[in-house]
Amino acid sequence: MAATELQKCEQQIKKNKIEVIDLKAIDLTGRLHHISLPVYDDTLKKIIKEGVGFDGSSYGFKKVENSDMILVPDLNTAKIDPFREAPTLSFFSHIILTDDKRSPFTQDGRYLAKKAEAYLKKITGADKGKLIPFDIAMLVNDFLVEHFPRIMDYQFTAHIEEELDEVARGEMDYHKMLDEFYFPFHDKVEHTIEHTDRVSGERILGKDPKTGKQVSVRMARFGPVAQLTNTDDEEEKPQYAGLRREQKLEYITLEEALELFKLPRLLGDYEESEVTVAIGRFGPYVKHNNKFSSLNKEYDPYSIELDEAIEVIEAKRKADAEKMIKVFDENPDYQILNGRWGPYLKAGKKNIRLPKDREPDSFTLEECIELAENPPEPKRKGRSKKK
Repeated sequence: MAATELQKCEQQIKKNKIEVIDLKAIDLTGRLHHISLPVYDDTLKKIIKEGVGFDGSSYGFKKVENSDMILVPDLNTAKIDPFREAPTLSFFSHIILTDDKRSPFTQDGRYLAKKAEAYLKKITGADKGKLIPFDIAMLVNDFLVEHFPRIMDYQFTAHIEEELDEVARGEMDYHKMLDEFYFPFHDKVEHTIEHTDRVSGERILGKDPKTGKQVSVRMARFGPVAQLTNTDDEEEKPQYAGLRREQKLEYITLEEALELFKLPRLLGDYEESEVTVAIGRFGPYVKHNNKFSSLNKEYDPYSIELDEAIEVIEAKRKADAEKMIKVFDENPDYQILNGRWGPYLKAGKKNIRLPKDREPDSFTLEECIELAENPPEPKRKGRSKKK
């Protein structure tokens, strides 16, 4: 919390002679609730520090026996309520749990909205709630506009809706409507498939000053890539490098594309084995001793150092060790592991849930083989019959 935000709110309280502070929160059904408090000395500071307790069961958040929760005002939402008789400063509030960490309530609508906005920004490059399309979306849109202009016309949907209304009123035979739309559309699709090349959005950026190879970018099967091609030797296979999430086919420069070919990078040796970093189909990773460790967004594969990569390797080892409950040396294909939903048996490529009436590490290899050959029937979820 910035001190200036609190100061601004306190200035509003004094300037407008505020008598009531009103905290608003939204329940799971979208209904607005509020708690009003009289203003005394340092009321707002105390609320910010301690929060205001309320019964979460009355909002539908929790069961009665464990329903204590806290409201903490979001100072950025301060507004003077024009409808109250007593001068009132109103806030939307964060919903907080009563644990030692004062964790956010993960079903709070405002919390979920912020997470959704952050997720959209991560996957689409959205900025301030605006959605920015991926390269593949732009290519598909351009392709449809070029080859199916009638379908992409804004008036097409309106025309179809009018015809559907006529069908509903009995003024048009739906067979006639479908015939007029479907058969010409089907013929257009067949013609496009037969006579149109696959769209790649290829842009030739120039030549690599070191090798003289052509540098281009295009859309590949698993996303946008940069490509180095020896145009003088058709038998030489091109080199590929995936574009970074923030890069677009339309705007990437020659220099930016050449930077992408610095991967894979050799970082050095660890435990007498090379440590390299690269980007694969599922994102950036560190490779060491033929094992792969994914890099999270904290690390940039183009700038990560050896000591940071070692931390990633060790963290992966620790996570794998905590996941492993039991492994059978006589047959390593059978392992008892910790999973998201509890312990389970991994038998080759099959995953089998374990009975809950036994400790997972008490199973023998013979029992695991029997479970793999005769797995328990999955529990069927269904509504219980009313008596």
